[in-house]
This record gives sequence, structure tokens and C-alpha cells, in this order.
Amino acid sequence: MIADPPTSGMRLGVGFDAGRARTRTEAWKTTIGTKPVPARFALLPEGKKRWDRMGLSAMLQISLVTFFVVMPIFFPERIDQLKYSVVPLFMQ
Repeated sequence: MIADPPTSGMRLGVGFDAGRARTRTEAWKTTIGTKPVPARFALLPEGKKRWDRMGLSAMLQISLVTFFVVMPIFFPERIDQLKYSVVPLFMQ
């Protein structure tokens, strides 16, 4: 079987038969430590509603949309100037 240890006497220290002891501790255990830390599992308080900011944002968006819709009605001659003309790049 592939996972069987090699039968030769030559060991390079790699692979399944590394010969190392498996006494390593996992990294997260050393990072956390052994000191107990108090934890509070209560819910966060409810935030207050900010209707003034929502209203300000809605009014700003409505005014911008109204501005862009009304501009062509008041200044239609500006829209006529946006017509493109075709210029040939080479003559045949």
C-alpha cells in the first residue's frame, strides 16, 4: 500500500516516516493562552432611528433626479447641439 512506511533503512526525514515526535501543540492553543477571560454574551443595545438623515438623503436624491429631468425642458436648445457629425478618416 502507498501509505505503508518504507522498508529501506535510508530515512530522509520527509514524508510519512519523518521520525518526528507528534507532541506539537496546536497554534491556536498557544495563541489563546491559559488565562481565563470574562465574556459578556448580552445583546447590544438598539440604535436610535435616524429619520433626519434618512429624510435628508431622500430629499437630496429627489432633488437631483428632478434637476436632471427638468433641465431638458427648460433648455432644449442645448440638447440639439449634441448631434454628432461623421468625418471620414480616409478617401476611397
